Amino acid sequence: MENLKKINKTIRIFLLLNTLFVLAISFMVATEIIFLMERGLNLFEINIVSLVTVIIVFTFEIPTGIIADTYGRKVSFVCSCFIIALGMFVYSIGDSLSLFVLASFIFAIGNTLESGAFKAWLVDSIDYHSYSDYFIDKEHIYVKETQAKYLASIIGAFCGVFLAEINISLPWIAAGILMTFVGVISIIYMKEEYLVDNNSSTKNIQVMKSTIKNSIKCIKSSETLKFIFAMGLLHSFGTKGLYMQWQPYFADLFQSEIILGFIWAGISIAIISGTTLSKNLSFNMKKKERIMTSQIAVGFGIFLCGVTTSIPIVIISFLFIFFMMGISIPIKEEYLNETITNTERATLISCMSIIYSIGSVIGLLFSGYIAEYYSISMTWMISGLALIFLTLLILKNHSKEKSD
Repeated sequence: MENLKKINKTIRIFLLLNTLFVLAISFMVATEIIFLMERGLNLFEINIVSLVTVIIVFTFEIPTGIIADTYGRKVSFVCSCFIIALGMFVYSIGDSLSLFVLASFIFAIGNTLESGAFKAWLVDSIDYHSYSDYFIDKEHIYVKETQAKYLASIIGAFCGVFLAEINISLPWIAAGILMTFVGVISIIYMKEEYLVDNNSSTKNIQVMKSTIKNSIKCIKSSETLKFIFAMGLLHSFGTKGLYMQWQPYFADLFQSEIILGFIWAGISIAIISGTTLSKNLSFNMKKKERIMTSQIAVGFGIFLCGVTTSIPIVIISFLFIFFMMGISIPIKEEYLNETITNTERATLISCMSIIYSIGSVIGLLFSGYIAEYYSISMTWMISGLALIFLTLLILKNHSKEKSD
C-alpha cells in the first residue's frame, strides 16, 4: 500500500506541474503570431524565427535527452523551466528580428530539456514503485494529463488575450513569472528515488555512450518505433501550416483579435473531448490502425478548411481536426512508452521530437512559400491532401506486411 500511495502522489505532482507548465506557455499561444507582427515582423521573418526554434530543437534534442537519462529527469526539467522563463522575458522586450531570434534560441533550448525528461520522470517513477501490481492504466493517466493540459490552455489563452489588450508584451511577462514559479516548486516536489547517483564523470560519459548505442539499436530493431517516427514526421509536416497560420487567418476572417481566445478555447475543448472519447471510439481497432485512421481524418479536416468559404464549415472542420488529434494523443503516448525501456526513454522521446522537427522544417518552408505566393487556403488544401495521401501509403505498406 505504501507503493500505491507513492504512485498516486507522483501522478498528482506530475499533473500539477504539467498543468502549471502548460498554463504558462498558453498565456501567449493565442496571440504569438499577432504579437510578432505588431512588433514589425512580416510572415517571412516570423517563419525565420520559427525555423530557429526547429533547428535548435533538432540540434539539441538528443544531447539534452542523454543528459536527462544520465544525470536525472528532475535536473533537466528544472533547468528547462528557468531557461524557458528567460526566453519569455527576452521575447517581451523584443523589437527586432535579431532579438526575437535570440529569444527563440533560448526558448528552444529550454524546450529540449523538458521534452524528453518530464514524461520519462513520471513513467520511471511509477515503474519503480511497481505500478503494474496495482492495475494502473497508463493510457488513463495520459488522458487525464491531456484533459488537464488543455483545460489549463483555455484559461491561459483567455488570460493572455485580455492581457494583450492592455499591453501586447504582458502575456510574455506573466508567462515568464509563472514558469519561474514552476521551476521553484519542481525543485521542492519532484523526487527521483529510482536514480542511481554516479559521481564519476568518466562513468557518466560511458553511460551516455551506452545510451546512444542502445537507442540506435532499439530504433533499428523496432518496427513499432519506425512506424511512430514515420507518422510523427507526416503529422508535423501536414499540420505546420495550420499551426502557423490560424491566428492571422481567423483574425482577418472575423476582423477581431479577441476571437482568437475563443478559437483557442475551441481547440482545447476539441482535444479534451477527443482524448476523453479515445477508448470509446476504438471500434476494436489496434493502436496502429487507430493512429493511421485519426491522421487521415486530420488531413481531411485540413483539406476542408482550405477548400470551403463557408464560415460554419471552416469552424466545424477546424475543430474536427483537433478532436481527431485528441483521439490519437493517448494512443501514441502509450504505444511509444510501452515500446521503449527506462534507460533510453528520455533519449528516444527526444528522437521523436527530432523527427517532428524535421517535419516542421519541411512544413514551414512549404507552407510559408505557398501562403506567400498563393494563399493560406491553398496551403491548407495541399497540406491536407499530402497528409492523407502519404498516410495511405503507409497504411498500404502496413496491410501488405500483415498479409505476407
